[in-house]
Amino acid sequence: MTSTRRLSILHLFVCLLTVALPLHAADVAVVTVQPLESLLFHPQQEAPATLLSLNDSPLSLELSGIIQEISVQVGQRVQKGEPLLRLDPWLYQNQWQQAQVALEESQLRHQLAQRQQERTAQLHKKGQAPAEQWDQRATEVRLLAAQIKQQQALLQAAQDRLERVLLRAPFAGVISERQGQLGAYATAGVPLLRLTDQEQLELSAQIRAEQASAFDAAWEGHFLTGNQRYPVRWRTLLPVQNAQTRTRELRLTLVGPERPLPGAAGRLLWKAPHPHLPTWLLSRRGGQLGLFFAEADKARFHPLPQAVEGEAISVEGITTGHLILAGRQQLNDGDSIQVEEAR
Repeated sequence: MTSTRRLSILHLFVCLLTVALPLHAADVAVVTVQPLESLLFHPQQEAPATLLSLNDSPLSLELSGIIQEISVQVGQRVQKGEPLLRLDPWLYQNQWQQAQVALEESQLRHQLAQRQQERTAQLHKKGQAPAEQWDQRATEVRLLAAQIKQQQALLQAAQDRLERVLLRAPFAGVISERQGQLGAYATAGVPLLRLTDQEQLELSAQIRAEQASAFDAAWEGHFLTGNQRYPVRWRTLLPVQNAQTRTRELRLTLVGPERPLPGAAGRLLWKAPHPHLPTWLLSRRGGQLGLFFAEADKARFHPLPQAVEGEAISVEGITTGHLILAGRQQLNDGDSIQVEEAR
């Protein structure tokens, strides 16, 4: 082989090598990576919530009658046992008096029967009264004793009715409604006033089913209403799911002395218990959302079936790895990569 021919072959080999290197380099994607743990955060979550009074009661009487007195007005605070409203007691006083007279009459008849029984017993011992007469007197005494017990029960019932013409507050609170009017006829069982407890309060929140795992005895959060935040503590999660909204009701208690008004609406706020990643890291491949990790010189796509576009990414169970940031847009699982330091 002549020297000229050798130089031509060498020149051709160098040209081919020069062309091949750029083609190989073009198959390698240049990316930047960052440790997963440096991007983790616990996002704030929220749910609609309403503050409920545990005692928000319409108050009525067990009796009917003319309203004689109303001692309270709407908005007035009252203590437990405080008088609120009174019916005209005339009818029930009359019933009590009749029961009292009937009892006294039975007691007098019983005393007379006892004396007659004693005299009959003496005559019976002397043989001057038959046994049947003594039995009759003894029976009459027992019947009158039973009648006295009945009259005592009737008198007590009349006394109870007389006391119930007065409506008292069953708990401390504020008068939130008033239906009864002075001089009007009140029917038994029909609400006349409404009493709302301002101290015994509970927060009701509607949470999504997938959020339920966040709540336990150690959970902490806040109720935001207006511009005020109130710390709250988990009490219970109802084991029932709403068929229409697919939510579950969470009940919470207020922590601390401050109390918003019953009926206040707002948001329940809490930190997600599991770490999350920013939503912009999501990529979609093959109809699935997931993350790209750098493993040696390869890109690996990790699908996340629970991921939702526009929401922070829950990565419970994934603790380490290097996430691909820049350059992932055109990547596919298994592509060769060249890691470049992030600027």
